[in-house]
Amino acid sequence: MKDIILSIIIPVYNASAYLRETMQSIVENINERVEVICIDDGSTDNSLKILNEYAKKYNIMILNQPHLGAPAARNYGTINAQGDYIFYFDADDVLERGSIEFIISELKRNDNDLLIFNYEIINERGIKVGERNH
Repeated sequence: MKDIILSIIIPVYNASAYLRETMQSIVENINERVEVICIDDGSTDNSLKILNEYAKKYNIMILNQPHLGAPAARNYGTINAQGDYIFYFDADDVLERGSIEFIISELKRNDNDLLIFNYEIINERGIKVGERNH
């Protein structure tokens, strides 16, 4: 078995409205070198149910904690991560296809300690409303 290179940490709090789209974009990008750790931060909606559906089909670790906020959830996920690199992701983010392979190849190619990349901001209607270029 190959070593885990990338740990994706996703804090989740009452994100059921968009969590399926987020999780689908993740599972379409992962491979055996990637672990996904979702931390349910005391959600009161169907977020945990959705996470469990994905965990049954894919190798996704789900951790639970009382509602302590996203930073505490990220810390909890990081403590449990096995990857060489940590990728913090939010429960309302979506990855483009091929993103994880690109990230891993860039990390390995340059032996980086940190990788920062551009992203687009899309509103609820699917309209691009901004972007951040680093």
